[in-house]
Amino acid sequence: MVPRTVPYGLAGKPAAPAAARARLADDPSKRVRLALACGPAVCRGWPERLPDRAYERLFRDPYPVIRGEALRAPSVPASVLARLAGHLDAELRHAACRAWHALTPGARQALLADADPGVRKAAVSPHPTPDVVALLAQDDDFAVRLVLGAMGLAHHSPSAA
Repeated sequence: MVPRTVPYGLAGKPAAPAAARARLADDPSKRVRLALACGPAVCRGWPERLPDRAYERLFRDPYPVIRGEALRAPSVPASVLARLAGHLDAELRHAACRAWHALTPGARQALLADADPGVRKAAVSPHPTPDVVALLAQDDDFAVRLVLGAMGLAHHSPSAA
């Protein structure tokens, strides 16, 4: 029998093969899945990227902390995040905004007009186009307009008051 500390150690080991680490996405232990979602400490070396299916499994984990860590992991490829743009879960659409450059124009528009204000705030890219600024300057949610103001962009929109 393998001691339970072995999978936990494997999840955080940068030198471990990605295929071996990916199998841990289905481990019965929350602790192991959380360690996998957080990824190895980069000060210990850059790990091989997990296969897309491992990230997708972690995004569906029943425990919110594991899902959240996986969604925030810097190792998640933009192509995987971009596929989340049309997801029913706002938390996943929010994460898709991190892959702005990999999104289609239609996906970008959908995120900018999302029903969830948190998604709309995340959709404000560092260099929004004038049409995006105009759209968000009219947003019903004050926090979305506040993001534009913090970026110094609200005054660039003719409709911003």
